[in-house]
Amino acid sequence: MDWWTHLWLNEGFATWAADLAVDTLFPEWKVWVQFVFTTLSQALHLDALHSSHAIEVEINDATEVNEIFDAISYLKGASVIRMLANYLTVDVFKQGLITYLKEFSYSNAATGDLWQHLETASGKPIKDLMSNWTKQVGYPVLEISDLENGEVQVSQGRFLSNGTEDASKPTWIVPIGVLNAGSSESYYELLDGTSGLLSGVNTNSSEWTKLNAYQSGIFRVKYSDSMASKLITAIGKSELGPEDRLSLLSDNFALARASRLSTAKALEVLKAFNQETEYTCILSICACLTELSRLFAQKTDSEEYRGFKRLAEQLLGPIGKAVGWDAKPGESHIQSLLRSQVIGSLIEFEHDETMTEAVARFKSFVSGEAELIPDLRLPCYFAAVEVLGKEGYDAVMKIYKESDLNEEMVRCMRALGAIPDVTVLEETLQWALAEVKAQDIFIVVNSVAKNRRGKDLAWEFLQKEWENLVERFGKGSHLNTRMMTSCTEFSSEEKAVEVEKFFASATIVGATRTLEQCLESIRIRASWFQRDAEEVHAWISTV
Repeated sequence: MDWWTHLWLNEGFATWAADLAVDTLFPEWKVWVQFVFTTLSQALHLDALHSSHAIEVEINDATEVNEIFDAISYLKGASVIRMLANYLTVDVFKQGLITYLKEFSYSNAATGDLWQHLETASGKPIKDLMSNWTKQVGYPVLEISDLENGEVQVSQGRFLSNGTEDASKPTWIVPIGVLNAGSSESYYELLDGTSGLLSGVNTNSSEWTKLNAYQSGIFRVKYSDSMASKLITAIGKSELGPEDRLSLLSDNFALARASRLSTAKALEVLKAFNQETEYTCILSICACLTELSRLFAQKTDSEEYRGFKRLAEQLLGPIGKAVGWDAKPGESHIQSLLRSQVIGSLIEFEHDETMTEAVARFKSFVSGEAELIPDLRLPCYFAAVEVLGKEGYDAVMKIYKESDLNEEMVRCMRALGAIPDVTVLEETLQWALAEVKAQDIFIVVNSVAKNRRGKDLAWEFLQKEWENLVERFGKGSHLNTRMMTSCTEFSSEEKAVEVEKFFASATIVGATRTLEQCLESIRIRASWFQRDAEEVHAWISTV
């Protein structure tokens, strides 16, 4: 790369290329489906903040460099490459890439150099197409309107999670992949401008049409009511591929968060996944359940929390019974991951049958009566610490101290924060500071912060120890910024002011951008709660 401005050429491209290689060697791993939930989803989440930054960002001081080693450079960068490669086709993309790498084999390159070679290979105006995707912050939301003659109008504007509009009114040249019901092949239409018509789509048809096919593009879609209804039906009939099911769930909850869609409508989309079996879609379902319950059901004795427990059982119970507790001969590693995820989420939502079985298996394991496969240890450790209290906590701590395998130690640290006893949670934070390896302190702090009873404790700990952590890890350390993010997952304006006030006099060199993102995220959650709490209460009470 020519300068840090073009960091993404290294990191974003490497992220995409790694997945391309794995998919080529192991297509059964469904890497591109996982890409949508992990890489693309995280990029979309961060880039929907006002405090995000462009992929190509000016760097004027060495202390600023660490802050751009983030989801934008790596994950949005990789997503831009995937969007362009899919639009051009991977074969054409490779042709341009070969000549690009040959020319710059022994020198540095800038973003424009890559666009030039891809333009030559494809015969398409790549510089014009891609410039705004790397030079502008953010990405668009496409709003779909049905016209009387059945035609579809699409308009674009920057998508922001706080629901506001960008006064500069940026636009992008958007390659829109279109997939129609009954077709195995998608095609592209370009939106160049604030609005336009989709020539190949007609809403008078009874069949569904999915835009952003396979979730290749970096944008959200807000469908008209008629198009959305057909797509929800298609989810229930399993007519959509996993990437497209994922994108519908992700987009609907992002739109709800941004006050562009009612949360009740987003929940109806979630409810349509009651027969879901695809691992990555289950991950997304679990993430939605966790986010919503932590925001709208903050007390475990509330009617909202009981409602989310019922919803979790409806969505995850069937697949939980299907995968069971024990591996079947010849099953794929994806099935093993699915089992661990489903059991873990059912334990998170205190599913009685699952909790009882997990604790029983844990007791048999620590007594030496039976083995516990590694994939199931974390959920069983969680259940033991939560249900057995100090007895389970001490048993997991013993496993930690006797293990010399880092993977097992990490599992233990993640589970210790699940204990309900606030006093033990406080002791756990101090233990982490005194005895845990420096790079692992975050794991323990994060586990406490994720506990409803430990969230405020983790924030108090961070305030007390912040300057010591900065001195210990260094200014701008990723360990500090990750703890800042983890310990400030609040949802009220009062807490936003408290966080803002504390860091106003703290050392935040190299963490300024992260602080801005944390504060903005708190206020987005606070606004979402104030706006939709009553609506969510009414909806979840009927589950």
